[in-house]
Amino acid sequence: MAKYKPTVPAPKLYEFVPLADAVFDVPWARWVNHDHPLKNGWCGELVVTATTHTPILVGGQDQTGAFFRVGDVYALSSTSVRGMLRSLLEIAAFARCTQIRNKPDPKKNPSALELRGYLPPCHSTPPARDAADFVETLLGYVDKTEWPRATARRGRAAVKDFHLTSPLPEQFEQHRRDLEGPQPDQSPRRYVDFSKNRVHGHKRFPVHAAIQGAATRRSQQFAALPASSMFTGSLVIHNVLPVELGGLLWALTWGGDRKARHLLGRAKPYGFGALTLAVDWDRSSLRPNDKTASSSPPDPVKRAQDWQTLFVGEMDRFAQTKLLCAWAATEQMKTLMKWACPPV
Repeated sequence: MAKYKPTVPAPKLYEFVPLADAVFDVPWARWVNHDHPLKNGWCGELVVTATTHTPILVGGQDQTGAFFRVGDVYALSSTSVRGMLRSLLEIAAFARCTQIRNKPDPKKNPSALELRGYLPPCHSTPPARDAADFVETLLGYVDKTEWPRATARRGRAAVKDFHLTSPLPEQFEQHRRDLEGPQPDQSPRRYVDFSKNRVHGHKRFPVHAAIQGAATRRSQQFAALPASSMFTGSLVIHNVLPVELGGLLWALTWGGDRKARHLLGRAKPYGFGALTLAVDWDRSSLRPNDKTASSSPPDPVKRAQDWQTLFVGEMDRFAQTKLLCAWAATEQMKTLMKWACPPV
């Protein structure tokens, strides 16, 4: 049998954003919680729209080529959107690298245990009630580093499923790709920089402007929703601080960078699943815990910008102190933004 040769070179599977040399355990971790209202806390719901820029397939738990649905409605699952935002904030807010630190039972995944040994101490130290990073404090965590014993913290921001709001196409786009992407060397050594004796960093998929690559022997046929599909979902927040709201809004919109894209769903190495998110302020509802404060200012967009300024300022102060440069100039942010923007 002749050896299979793809007609188009396969895209690079993924890149790495280097780990920061310090983790930002936020000072408010010790006193924020879900049950006791904070005077400067906020509650409510952010209604968010998602617009795809390349075809998208968000699968269900069965891992087939079928699109995720809620009843008969095509949707982006809440767990997928939550994971997407969490992985972004872990980089932007100098949080612990849970991609490696919090893998499941090492007996079932021995490579995870090997990789943990190459994490810097600040990333391998488990969180605590009075020492948790921005993401752990806001979104919660289940820490499994001492498996099977686990510790947990309840989050204060939850994501709801995003339902398709644009019309269903008369005929779905048919594609044939390896849904998991080109297969790399599965050895954990691929993730380690032995010159520095540490893992390379957070795994990220570069954004492409169009679909890349070609079918392989491992490919399967699947139907994707086309570019320009629109979905609507929401984030429900409870007792969230303005600086935390700023972080959420920054992550949703990339701080207003119109070139940056999120990636969601399957076949991401080939360029599938590029999308942008926008807050629908006319349909969103936020209220302060402080009953004397105004919940309806003349310009909610201006207030959202002020919250993002708080977040950026907090990150910048940490970066200047611990990493000796501005937040936007850190290797983490420069690399993150590089892979978030499709090449021109």
